[in-house]
Amino acid sequence: MAKLVISAAAHELEELKGKPAESSVAPLNFTNASPFPRRKQKNDPIRTVILAAAAVALLVFLGSMIAVLMMRAPVL
Repeated sequence: MAKLVISAAAHELEELKGKPAESSVAPLNFTNASPFPRRKQKNDPIRTVILAAAAVALLVFLGSMIAVLMMRAPVL
């Protein structure tokens, strides 16, 4: 069986020294660092129609559930 030898140099950590930037002003031609374009707010009429139809369907469903709960069996 082979022995694993770890050198002492592997345990020594080097201290990194950073210096602050001289100025933090963005360049004049700097627009955006993101590679993705910004999402623009668009007025989507189809989405509005679908959401309105879903709201109407939900209200109709709730109304039908209330009507079912209020039903009584006829007296024979």
